[in-house]
Amino acid sequence: DDTSADTSAAIAIPLHNVAGRELARMVEYCKEHRRASVSAGNLKEFEERFAAALNLYEMKDLIIAANYLNTKKLLESLSRCIAKAIKNKSVEFVRDYFGVTNDYTTEEEAQYRETNAWAFRNVDEDSRN
Repeated sequence: DDTSADTSAAIAIPLHNVAGRELARMVEYCKEHRRASVSAGNLKEFEERFAAALNLYEMKDLIIAANYLNTKKLLESLSRCIAKAIKNKSVEFVRDYFGVTNDYTTEEEAQYRETNAWAFRNVDEDSRN
């Protein structure tokens, strides 16, 4: 049937917002994810290895691409990895990482830090500015 061939040829995947490096990583992830998904243990091991090969900023670029291309499993996996990686990081580090502008005045931030001092305990010293 020529209809199915014509339909598949007409499908366009929007790639203009995805860099080649991220696209290659996404293809690698999808191929390996398919192979590893036979066993839940293999899948977990694969996802850990995949994420361990990336630094935090590479994960950020890749999660943006995964979101753009609606690659749900990769998006979920990277979300868990980034959440784990920013745990106990300073507010300044997290703001910088996500590109969030501090909209608190100096006084408001000092008050917030005083009121919620528990949230600022055990912060990774290397992540402070």
